[in-house]
Order: sequence, then C-alpha cells, then structure tokens
Amino acid sequence: MALYTNGHISQILLTILLLTQIKDGCTCPKNCMCYEENKVKTVVCIEHIQNGGMNDSQLRATINDISSETDSLHFMGVDVAVLGNNTFDPLSSLRELSFINSRVVELQSDTFAGLVNLQVLSLSGNRITTLPKGLFRNLRKLEKIDLHQNRISRLENGMFHGGVSVKDLNLHSNKLVIGNDSFHGLPNLEMLTLQNTSLKEIHQGALLGLNKLKHLEISDNKGLHIHPETFKHLSNLAFLGLRGIGLRDDFRGNILNGLLSLTKLDVSFNKLDKIPKPANAHKLETLIMTENNMKFIPKNSFKDFKNLKEIHLDFCNVTSIHDQAFYGLSNLKILKLDHNRLISVSPAILGSLTSATVSLIGNLWSCDCRMYHTKHWIHQSKRNVDIICDSPLELLGRSLQSLPPDVPDCRAPVIKDCCHDSYIVKQGADITVNCTATGVPAPETKFSVTSPGMGKSSQSLNTLTLTNVQTGGNFSCTATNVVGVSRKYFLIQVISSDCGPDPRVIVIFVTILLVISALILFVVIYVTKYKRGKKHFVKIDKTDKDISGLMEHTNGAYDL
Repeated sequence: MALYTNGHISQILLTILLLTQIKDGCTCPKNCMCYEENKVKTVVCIEHIQNGGMNDSQLRATINDISSETDSLHFMGVDVAVLGNNTFDPLSSLRELSFINSRVVELQSDTFAGLVNLQVLSLSGNRITTLPKGLFRNLRKLEKIDLHQNRISRLENGMFHGGVSVKDLNLHSNKLVIGNDSFHGLPNLEMLTLQNTSLKEIHQGALLGLNKLKHLEISDNKGLHIHPETFKHLSNLAFLGLRGIGLRDDFRGNILNGLLSLTKLDVSFNKLDKIPKPANAHKLETLIMTENNMKFIPKNSFKDFKNLKEIHLDFCNVTSIHDQAFYGLSNLKILKLDHNRLISVSPAILGSLTSATVSLIGNLWSCDCRMYHTKHWIHQSKRNVDIICDSPLELLGRSLQSLPPDVPDCRAPVIKDCCHDSYIVKQGADITVNCTATGVPAPETKFSVTSPGMGKSSQSLNTLTLTNVQTGGNFSCTATNVVGVSRKYFLIQVISSDCGPDPRVIVIFVTILLVISALILFVVIYVTKYKRGKKHFVKIDKTDKDISGLMEHTNGAYDL
C-alpha cells in the first residue's frame, strides 16, 4: 500500500475531488474527507495550523467519528503535540496511518498499541525527539516506518523491539547518534535510509543483525567515519549510497569488502581520484561518481566491471582519458562525461563503446586537428555524439559535425629550452629542471625518473623538482601530442656532501687557470722570438757597414 508523504498531498486532494464521498454509517469528521477507491477506505484530515490545530480530546473525538473499517488514515498540517496511549484503539483495521507536518513532539509507549493490522506508519515532518521503548511491540504486521525530518538525536537499544516485519525504515534528516544495538529487533529490514542525519561515525557492529538489508543510504553525512568492517556482513546489499560523506583519495574500497551482491554504488560528491572496487566488482551494474576529482582515467580502469551498464563521471574535472580506459565494457548502456575539462576525445574511446549512449555536454572541446579524426569517425559510424566547440574562438558554439572537411595542420612535438645532458648535485640537495616543447596541438610534457633513490619528485606543468637527492640516475622528459612523441634523456650524478667545494666551481677555476697558462705561454714564446729576431737584424747591419767601408777603400785605390 502506498504511503502518502508531502509530495503526494496535492495528488490526494485531487483524487478526493474526483471520488464520491462515503459515510459508511457515520458522518465524516469535520475537516476530513472520506472516500473509497478499489475497496480501500481512506480518510484524510487537514487542519491548518493557524486555525489552532487539535488537542488530545479533539483528536480522540475525531478518531471516534471515523469508521472502524477504515483502511487508511492521514492527518496533514494538524497541531497535536502529544499522541497519547491507546489513541487509535477504535481503528484496529487500520493498515496505513500518517501524521505529516503536524508538530507532533511526543509519542507514548502505547500510542499505537491497538493497531495490530498496521502496515505503514509515517510520522514525517514533525518535532519528535525520541522514540519510547516498546512503541512497536504490538505492530507485528508493520512493514514501513517513515520518521524523516524530525529531531530524533539518538537511537537507543531496544527502540525498535517488536518490529519483526519491518522492511523499510526512513530516518532521513534527523540528527542521529547510533550505537552497536540501535537497530536490534529489525531482522527483516531491507531498506535503511540514514541520509543527512549528521552522523559522524558508524561503528563496526552498528548494522549487525541486518542480514537481509538490500538498500542502505547514508549519503550527505559530511566527515562520516566508517569502520572498515562495518559492511562486511551485508552480503545481500544491492545498493549503497555514500554520496557527499567526504571520501578522499586514500579511500581504496576496503569498506566495500563483503558486499557480494552489490549492483549499484553511489560515491558522488566526494574527493576520489580513483575508481573504487567492491569485492565482487563484476556484479556491479551502476557506478555513480558525479563530482569527484578524477582528472585522468587510466588504461583498464574498469577491467573488473564486466557487467557495468551505467557510469556517471560528470563534473569530475577529467582532462584526459586513455584509449583503453573503458575496454571490455560490452554491456555498458550509459556513459556520462558531461561538464568535465576534456579538449579532445579519441575515436578509439568511442569505438570501444559499441552499444553505449555517451554524453559529452559542457566540455572544453578544441576543434583543431586532433578532433578531425573523431569527426570522421562519428560521421562514418553514424553515432549520435554531440560535441560543441569551445575553441578556437572563431568556432565557439559550433557543432563539430558542422565544420568543413579541411583538416588543420598538426605538428609533432619538439623539445626545446630544456635542461643539460647531465647534472652534478650534492647528496641531499634539491634540483629543479625545466622542459618545454612546441607542437600543434600543444604537447603535454611529462618527466620520468628511473631511480627511486633519486629523491621525492614533484611535477608541475613543465617543471620537475627532485628534493633530498640521494643517488644518481637517469630521467627523461617526454612531450606528446596526437601527432607524435619527442623524448630526451638526462643524467644526474651525486657526490658526497663532504667532498669539498662545489664541483662546478672547481671546473670553472681549472678552466680559468688553463686559459691564463695558455696566455702566459703565448707571451713567453712571442717575446723570445722577438728578441731573437732583433739580434739577427743587428748583425746584418754591422756586416753592411763593413762592406761599405771596404768598397770605399777599393774605389780610392782605383782612383790612384
């Protein structure tokens, strides 16, 4: 039998107007409407709070005016602070009872004692702070309890004693503290909603005894700590909601151990950077990871998820996806990659998803050469994939499929303005290396360090920083785009920190000495040669004078 909640009030009123009012041997109480549909007799009492509501005696009088054969009774917007003992005893045939938005504050242990046939109880939107022990002890047929939007702060041991038939318990939007025995007495519970209950911790034994639980919703409890063994015994659980509880990148799915029947997992609105893997990942059919921090989806991310039919990775800051990230998902029907930071998508990715509807709205698509292969594939495969260009500016807002067939030029990456071939560094020191590359589309640069002892490495854009370098080794800078790959290798040599001055200073000093020595040697050679040359010229000068004198003497003899 359906439970009427806040969202159904308008539907109830519309149904009442369309149906014939019944009296069943007694008048329909004031401010109530009575009708019958499909042999189900229903009474709806609406009392606006501003009209003063009902006190206990008025409520009992209203109950006495209702047919004892009534199946479904709903109070909406009445102001009745206390529901006293045995209030509903005259309505032993009642199967559904609700008090919605009625400012109920207190329940007594025998409030519902006479409702032995009750199946659905809704007390949502009230001000209830606690549930008395024994409240459900006579309700052996009760299957659904809705207590959402109250002020219940603690679930004491024995609070649900007697609820042997309860299958659905909704505690949404309370402020709860739960212990190890809070749900004792609910052996047949299949659905438990603890969403937005300000829970801070779920102890290891908090859910013990709930072996038939199939649906557990504990979303929107920010900062919730879950013991690794909490879910271990829930072997029949099919759905687990962990949305918005503060799961971070150190979450590796260990709390999912033991969930052998899980088919749907919601871990949206957290801070995960990796795909969680339940114990029986091959049984999972739906994975919701909306608004996490995935950034990159690596190769074979879903290799263990053979039966996945639906994946939500929207709003996850995804910038790139490996061509084989979704390899093997032959049963996938829906893949949501909307509102990420993708600028291109490989045809290999789309081609591997032969039967899936892929949603790519709101990404940063760059309609340059890298996307023309995708454009051609979409045209050839006749797949309905809508990609709207975000860049370049002249193509903003245009559909990829509407672009002309001319393919813009692409250029393979070229590494430039990079580091030296080798580095010498003191042991324990830090070193920073830059590596930039050009190409169309703009290449992505990545450093790879081959020796773990080289120190802790961190990369940001085109920079590699090694801290506390201990041993030498090789590293490389790789630039990649859709056209090709460019790579350059480098060597780091480490010297002991107590080996004296910086080796680079020694090299410079020795170089200067060699230069000075060369200059001195040159000067010495030059001066020596110069002096030798001068003496030679002096001897020639003296010889010339002797010959000149002799000639003059000879000429004189001839004159005689």
